[in-house]
Amino acid sequence: MKVKVADTVGAGDTFTAGLLAALRKAKLLKKKALAGIAQADLEAALSFAAKAAAVTVSRPGADPPWAKEIA
Repeated sequence: MKVKVADTVGAGDTFTAGLLAALRKAKLLKKKALAGIAQADLEAALSFAAKAAAVTVSRPGADPPWAKEIA
């Protein structure tokens, strides 16, 4: 995914929040679930996190996206 970067502030925080949100939505935020996570589930969660971070860096300031902006 290519985006025009306006500001990198908040990119890492947004990525982490997006990853946790995706794992929670998939009911994978427990140690046992994470230990056996399927590659497809991990890739989907990481993709969601990257999309969230991409939105954040495309705007000036730490302005993370709303869920509806990533769906």
